[in-house]
Amino acid sequence: MVNNLPIPRPPMPDAFDAFPSQLDSPASHFYLISPSDSERLPLRPRAVRVGVAGDVVATTADGTDVLFMGCYAGEILDIRPIQIKAEGTTADNLVALV
Repeated sequence: MVNNLPIPRPPMPDAFDAFPSQLDSPASHFYLISPSDSERLPLRPRAVRVGVAGDVVATTADGTDVLFMGCYAGEILDIRPIQIKAEGTTADNLVALV
């Protein structure tokens, strides 16, 4: 019988592990954003990458909704939203860069 468990891999060396992560550092974690009119993001990102072109409605820390019109595929929005609204957001495959 074949074992379907993943093959253990040694940890990957990281030459930058000793350096502190800053807001202008490359993202070390990321997750797919599901726009919602009621749920906040699980973790506030340092930026949002747009996968499929369209509009993005982002909520600021003070609760203000801002419309980013005409975002192009591959664009990185240098914003730190607490929520991405479903209503008004037509862009798709949004990825939070943390």
